[in-house]
Amino acid sequence: MTTRATLLAVSLCLAATVGTNAAEREFRLAVGADPPSARAANFLGYILSQRGDARGAVVFYERALALDPTLSDAHRSLGLIYSSLLGEPGKALGHFRQSLALAPDQPGADELRKWIRDLERRGG
Repeated sequence: MTTRATLLAVSLCLAATVGTNAAEREFRLAVGADPPSARAANFLGYILSQRGDARGAVVFYERALALDPTLSDAHRSLGLIYSSLLGEPGKALGHFRQSLALAPDQPGADELRKWIRDLERRGG
């Protein structure tokens, strides 16, 4: 039986070497594994967002957070989608704040703080 960790590792290798189509199939298997992989759901969200499928990406980012609420990357990505693509600044602000709370020293933290200030000024 293939483990969730193995499926995730294969998915990451495929994404790096072959491309996102092959990786997407493996990420979907990892998300469907028992137990499901939060990281795989997060990567699927990324793949879908890169393809321009914002709503599909939201589904997988939310699933990732349901499995592991500490994924700061998923919060940050949701914030970007909600602020830039879906026009929901309140949701964006909540996810940006959560991302920063979980990982205050993450790469791009200063930019994230700027986005938070901008949304707060606009009443998000």
